[in-house]
Amino acid sequence: MKRFGISLFCILCFLPIVAQQNIDLLVSVGKTHPVKLSEIATSIRTVQLETTDDCLLVPEQMHIYYGKESIFAFDGMDPGNYYRFTLDGKFINRIGKPGPGPEEYREGGHFMVDEAKNEFWIQDWRSFSFYVYTFEGKFKRKVPVEKGVFLNSKPALNGERIVYANCHLPNKPDVQELFGADAQTGKLQGSMKSTLFKDRDLKSLYLNPILYTYKDNVYYTNTLQNVIHRTTPTMQFIPVYQLNIGKMNDEDLDDLSQPSDDANYILLRRIYEKEAFILFSYVYKGKSYWSVCSKKDWTCRNAISETGFINDLEPNEKPFVCSFYKSESEDHLIGYIPDEIGEDNPAIVIVKLKK
Repeated sequence: MKRFGISLFCILCFLPIVAQQNIDLLVSVGKTHPVKLSEIATSIRTVQLETTDDCLLVPEQMHIYYGKESIFAFDGMDPGNYYRFTLDGKFINRIGKPGPGPEEYREGGHFMVDEAKNEFWIQDWRSFSFYVYTFEGKFKRKVPVEKGVFLNSKPALNGERIVYANCHLPNKPDVQELFGADAQTGKLQGSMKSTLFKDRDLKSLYLNPILYTYKDNVYYTNTLQNVIHRTTPTMQFIPVYQLNIGKMNDEDLDDLSQPSDDANYILLRRIYEKEAFILFSYVYKGKSYWSVCSKKDWTCRNAISETGFINDLEPNEKPFVCSFYKSESEDHLIGYIPDEIGEDNPAIVIVKLKK
């Protein structure tokens, strides 16, 4: 009896770890409902970004981080340039520059901002490294990643840890999919071996992995799996959410670089998790959607990306339309106004998400 009690206690303690919440995205796919901005956000504001000879922006290519004291922008053009602005849009300084020098990145991509440490991280896939600068643009250090890793997705900063994914997976027995490393030195702390090739005869594939942080934890999923995992510091996976995103057609299994438009399959692009909801950006049969999943009853409601959200935070305003790739911050959604104010000084629309 005593042994039974101990066993029962262990099971009860373990249940919260292995329990997964089911989220059915497919059941509501294609069905759209008006979604008010006030359901997911607390505020909205428009900022006109100042451009000068030292700061030229291409609005269609912009990626934005809206911080507590500054706005950071990446123009997205090859090889990429990074700028800092005041919260009112006044240009302050440029951060780093492309080039062959030891303090220069070769080709910039996604960036990360650590406001607590005054650090600006630039992801450079060509040199297998992250370049870290101060907000003022002074070079601090170069953080290497594992050789052969294709950095083409947004990484995650988590305290003293950097987590990044390998977007190109060759069919090898020892291929690693996800990595956790020391944020100062890049020293590997752990990695996760890919399981995608277990039942598939593939030469290689390209992933669109998704990493996001919520309550000081890093969460991960890739576009070919239906589980969102919480990662541990040693890069172990703890399944948290079981997703119904459908299945790809059998004929697509030989080429998983992109699901076909007619596949009964949801291609996830971005995830924002908050206290009361999870916000998904995804593509289904060639159309883009935002899906708001309530944590109260775990039902999902969709809004068409091109139509956007009902802007009830500002009277008589147009719907808020945003692109999933615009915001490098997980606390904001970003849109831009390409025509009304002008291309010389592009205007961005910042929506602050609820906590």
